Amino acid sequence: MKTLEREFRLTMSKGKNIPCLWEEGGALMNRGEAQIIANWAGKPAHALFVNRRGNLACGQHALVPVAKGYFIIEAKHKLDVFVINIYEINDINVPLKKAYADLVHSYDGEDWDDRFDEQKLDFFNMAIIAARSKAQDLHCEKTYYVEYTPKDKIPQRPEVEVANEVLVGEAVPFEDDEDVPEDSPGWTLSVEITPVEVDRALTLLGYTKIRDSHREQLIAFIENEMSNLVTAVLEEPDRFKLKKGALGCIS
Repeated sequence: MKTLEREFRLTMSKGKNIPCLWEEGGALMNRGEAQIIANWAGKPAHALFVNRRGNLACGQHALVPVAKGYFIIEAKHKLDVFVINIYEINDINVPLKKAYADLVHSYDGEDWDDRFDEQKLDFFNMAIIAARSKAQDLHCEKTYYVEYTPKDKIPQRPEVEVANEVLVGEAVPFEDDEDVPEDSPGWTLSVEITPVEVDRALTLLGYTKIRDSHREQLIAFIENEMSNLVTAVLEEPDRFKLKKGALGCIS
């Protein structure tokens, strides 16, 4: 399959100017379409905002921050004959408010492309099901494939268990002769970002003032995305072209 690039119009979040795309869509009488976002691991991405007001039918339902390596799944159907496209974001241009994405897989109503094998099916299965379901949901008014934590319930320190392996949430330089600790069952991945680190990053981006509530929400989002990224690297190290030990101690 020839790789095709497509532009997606970004929506920038208010205040923090974070590049985002919408989960959107739904079905009419005999046709429908949907767009959902998956993170590096093919799992639901964390939404900054879930729309619950106004006319939501077949509209924009969740505002999802995106990054290079995220996936956009589009599903369209007429009389339940589907066309599905899966794009992988390869670049984001914030000034132009555009995301550039490669078409990596497609379904033409009968067959998937030649590169779509059993491994890819396992990776994208839940995202594809969500996109199809949303495109068939008559006058859809809800989200199908996002994680969202209300501001008053933002976790202070999210933890993710990954197959009882030894993990460290902070990236460290890798040396070929570095000793990697042996496995130690029962350890978990724990990613924690401090307010000082967030303030430093925001200052580099040109932001000097931010509310404490917004800072906490941003910290939770960064911690969640870092955990998802490390999980994805562990599950598919070849895809990320990382050597063992590149993300701390991995047994």
